Amino acid sequence: MLVSSPPVNWSSIRDSSGLIAKESNALTEKAASLVCKGLMVASFNAFESFVENRWVELLNKGHSNYPAFQDLPEETQMKMLRNVVAVLGSYHFERKQLAVFKNQLIDVGHFFANVNTGSGFVHPFVARWKGSNITVDELAKGLSCLNVSQPWKSMQSIYDVVLKPPSTSAAVNLRGVFKDTVEDRHTAAHEMQTVITRLALSEVPGILRNVAFCFDILASSAVYLMRTANHAYLSKPNYVEPSLVSKYWEIRKRENDAAAYDRKDPFSATACSNGSVRARKVEADVQRLLPWVRSKRQGMEFIVELSSTDMLLNWETCI
Repeated sequence: MLVSSPPVNWSSIRDSSGLIAKESNALTEKAASLVCKGLMVASFNAFESFVENRWVELLNKGHSNYPAFQDLPEETQMKMLRNVVAVLGSYHFERKQLAVFKNQLIDVGHFFANVNTGSGFVHPFVARWKGSNITVDELAKGLSCLNVSQPWKSMQSIYDVVLKPPSTSAAVNLRGVFKDTVEDRHTAAHEMQTVITRLALSEVPGILRNVAFCFDILASSAVYLMRTANHAYLSKPNYVEPSLVSKYWEIRKRENDAAAYDRKDPFSATACSNGSVRARKVEADVQRLLPWVRSKRQGMEFIVELSSTDMLLNWETCI
């Protein structure tokens, strides 16, 4: 929301900080970089919050239809237990959050106390990253703890099939661009001499949004299979991969309307020849189309909303 600002003493600000150009109110290069660095850190913090909160949502202990922890593959149990110990040992709390810290310890203690019982409670720390900031390897490790096979390879597959614009021939290394973004975030937060340009910043939201989407498809699919006590999930380590999704729904905004397409066997070798070439249903806008698509979605199928220029706008998963 725009609000009117009180009068500003430009000369005072210019003389004291050097952040305002001498003859105008435009930001200097130094000031622009400082703003970009702040926005870079804020964007990445939002991404971390999404990942952390998504694990909490997916592993909500209010759901009683989880299998017993001891029924999970032994390798999966070991990964989960080790990750909880690692996360708890490096979790960052401020002093004012003592009560929160105590509640976390109680929750983790309850989880540990029931690893050999019929309790279905799986603590979100089984998939959280250790330390204060997420890394390329820690994001993958969280998915791996939920039985996802080769997380970055799987995320790359999802990106290539669902998000890569058909008109783009150049390959995008999702892990590589995310790794670069993680490093840029770190330098922006800790190195004063680092310069973050507006062009570099403009690419960050799209990168983080694409990684969040690919992560969410895998995380939701893994927890869905665990919730439903899928036999293969409970017996095979590293079972979850994109090919388990037999179909997804694509909603594409067009110039005058919105169209829904079903993409069958999207991760198979014959994916290009499967699914609807013509729209399954067309409505005036996305909001009118969504209820119909939701009524058709089944099992692990997800819904993705794309713009007319192939930009990711929104998505809904199986959970």
